[in-house]
Amino acid sequence: MSSTRRGLLAAGAASVAAPALARGATTHAPMPPARPVVRRGRAIAVSGDGRRLVVAHDERRTIAIVTRHRTRIVDVGGQPLAVAVSPDGALVAVTTAFWDTPRLTVLDLPSGRVRVRRKIGPAPGDVAFTPDGRRLLVAGGEQEGTLHVLETQRFEVVARARPGRVPRAVAPAHDGRAAWMSLNADDHVALVDLATGRVRREMPTPALPDRLALSPDGARLLVSHGGRQATRVTELELAHGRAHRHAAGRLPSAVAWTRSGGPLVALGGDCAVLQLGRRRHLVGVAPRGLAVAGRRFWTVSAVTGAIGGGRA
Repeated sequence: MSSTRRGLLAAGAASVAAPALARGATTHAPMPPARPVVRRGRAIAVSGDGRRLVVAHDERRTIAIVTRHRTRIVDVGGQPLAVAVSPDGALVAVTTAFWDTPRLTVLDLPSGRVRVRRKIGPAPGDVAFTPDGRRLLVAGGEQEGTLHVLETQRFEVVARARPGRVPRAVAPAHDGRAAWMSLNADDHVALVDLATGRVRREMPTPALPDRLALSPDGARLLVSHGGRQATRVTELELAHGRAHRHAAGRLPSAVAWTRSGGPLVALGGDCAVLQLGRRRHLVGVAPRGLAVAGRRFWTVSAVTGAIGGGRA
């Protein structure tokens, strides 16, 4: 029986046993303290000017649009997995989980209003806009391994690809004509032509390639790896096909590049973001995701939902 119901029953008994109580007097059981709503972070993205952050919430059906003065919570109709902001900062794309209303939702970023919802095949995952903003890419399919290419006027699918098993991330090339994908079950990355859906190139990686980030000059691809014992990231030189392994720290959860071309790694097990070869920034417990704009970066806690960051 709840404490509130016990209190109400106790009040009723007291009124019978003590008729001397003033007519109309009531007693109230103390209300239990309100439980704070914790929106744990799952992914984070930022507009190019750094003025708006978008955070996907783990185990909920919402995203947060965060500005300096306001946080707006938006229900996207399913548990969000990944978020991406368009290059002009006008739109945010969200994929929702395959176990809870799998689809793609596109919203106006300033207002949070839904523009379009699309079914996008089984198990949609990572999402990214091409640098010119003309295409939106959705990786997914798990063992089927799919990439859906949508134009950004009506958000209709214009191309499909089947690059390999269990895609985990997609990183568009700077010319907007191709994209790199990590294939977690195949232990390699693939470059996919966005017009034809054909795989142009494959490069092997250590086991369980996960998050991807393409350097500002397009010459290097940074790859994190899954697994409970993961401590390293891989840097691929795309022109020569060489791979370099870097010790990073416990549980790399995201990778990115600074504007000047420095690699960044969020370390979920070390509560930090590492600038490879330089320094660590303490950012709070279990950082997840990396968003970069200008000289600043942000991450979100997978435990508390708090946003942390710094200058790189």
